Amino acid sequence: MKNLFLLSSFLIVMMFLSSCVNEVTIDSHEGTEEKNECLSDCPPPNNVSDQYLRQSNFDLPLCVHKGSGRDIQVGPGKAYENISNVDWNNLIAGDTVRIFWKSTAYNERFLIKGKGTKDQPIRICGVPSDNGDLPIISGENALLRSDLDFGGYAPMQNLGVITIYDSTWKSRPANISIEGLHLKSAHPSYSFYRTNTNPDTYETGAAGIRIQEGENISIRGNIIEDCGNGIFAMSKSDNREALSENLLIEGNHIFNNGVSGRDREHNLYIQGINVTYQYNYFGRNKAGSLGGNLKDRSAGTIIRYNYFEGHQRFLDLVEVQDHENWVLESEYINSLAGGTPDPEQIAFIRDVYLNYQKAYVYGNLLKIKGSIDGRLLIHWGNDSIPENTRKGTLYFYHNTVSIESDQNTHWNMTLFDISTIEESVECFNNIVHIKSETAGESASTLNLTRSGVNGALNLGRNWISNGYINGGGTVNGLNNLLNVIDGDTPIDLITLKLTNDSTAGGNAQILPLYLDNIIFEYAAHQSNKERTNLVDIGAYAK
Repeated sequence: MKNLFLLSSFLIVMMFLSSCVNEVTIDSHEGTEEKNECLSDCPPPNNVSDQYLRQSNFDLPLCVHKGSGRDIQVGPGKAYENISNVDWNNLIAGDTVRIFWKSTAYNERFLIKGKGTKDQPIRICGVPSDNGDLPIISGENALLRSDLDFGGYAPMQNLGVITIYDSTWKSRPANISIEGLHLKSAHPSYSFYRTNTNPDTYETGAAGIRIQEGENISIRGNIIEDCGNGIFAMSKSDNREALSENLLIEGNHIFNNGVSGRDREHNLYIQGINVTYQYNYFGRNKAGSLGGNLKDRSAGTIIRYNYFEGHQRFLDLVEVQDHENWVLESEYINSLAGGTPDPEQIAFIRDVYLNYQKAYVYGNLLKIKGSIDGRLLIHWGNDSIPENTRKGTLYFYHNTVSIESDQNTHWNMTLFDISTIEESVECFNNIVHIKSETAGESASTLNLTRSGVNGALNLGRNWISNGYINGGGTVNGLNNLLNVIDGDTPIDLITLKLTNDSTAGGNAQILPLYLDNIIFEYAAHQSNKERTNLVDIGAYAK
């Protein structure tokens, strides 16, 4: 399987040794845009042609029909007044369903089971009002078209405003794009009507968009709120068509999701293969909910150029749970109970596993308020199935983390929770700033790593506020950190951009060749712009 970031473990080790990320002396830019020269066994340049991994400007296309299929218009005065008038079971490649804004919500839900092609996707898009308001689709008291094919599993109807699912064995939806909609209220506090018109309530894990399985799915420029999960993607071990592969989650505003008192629902909960999150605005979850902002159990995870407001964990990047037979060779072999392995599946698993051992987090903005947010920020490894742990490296670079927290609220705030000795984090060119939230109070102590864990944090050049402590595990490269004056604030605490005299300016180390370059910056909100230089530390250039 061809993948942008497929490298052997041996090459990763050799490249880190040659690029000196964790040694005392680190090459800086000195005003240039050059990268470190690789000494030997250099990987080839990244191929940026794949639409689900490439870095490109975010430009949500107008909701106009361009495909070879039908232009299906929904709304007041249109051919289809209601969403349920559309024959959702029979969408084909090149079809566009255009849902026009109206002054009240569409209290309707639908299922997508069709297959587009890469050149002729199936598009479901919203046509906004003259003021730019997106059409609202609400799960509250929502109707379902009577012939929607949810298959024989009755609770499948309880799981989403939009559900992407084909109940046919070894068949999955493909090449679907959902754009420019305001989705809300798939939550256990609301009721809906089943296909047989009987009333029912949502499951706790109901989502604005539920991807039960699918390939090449794009979710772009939407607002998703007031659900159990904002977006949920499932992958299962049954067969390859039961996987969610090649997901692009781009330019959305996702917030106010979760269930009070529960830690199992999140703004995003994604189990997939090859997932890119970019240009999104991730707000806080519902008050009283205990879930995280982004929980990911995927192989091939890229998180870049997003804006995160806190909740419990910002990023929870942990082990596979339901599709381990397509990621872990040992699990697949065990499932055969002595049967003969499929050589094609073995080859697929081996490629995917190399990607499972790596995740890339860069160019993001993270903003934490201790009075309303949790104290554990970024988790890498596992949370419930230790034998499935990641056993690899999280690459965390050119991010800006702003923490405002009082010690009488959280004695400490922990940057990284690295589960086992088999996991590590490569951390460089980041800003991590911490101050008290309340004037006159002492700021929480910053723990670089969580106490009681055994993973390794390898520090390159970073701007980190004074007063941190190491925490647990192994912390290497402390002498690479910039000398920071107590009370120095390198960023504007509202915009998170560098101040004019920021000591983070001009001090970035050169990126190793095997990592994606920093091409863009997050633009408030839900967009991006080109970055002007790579010499400044953090998510923004001066």
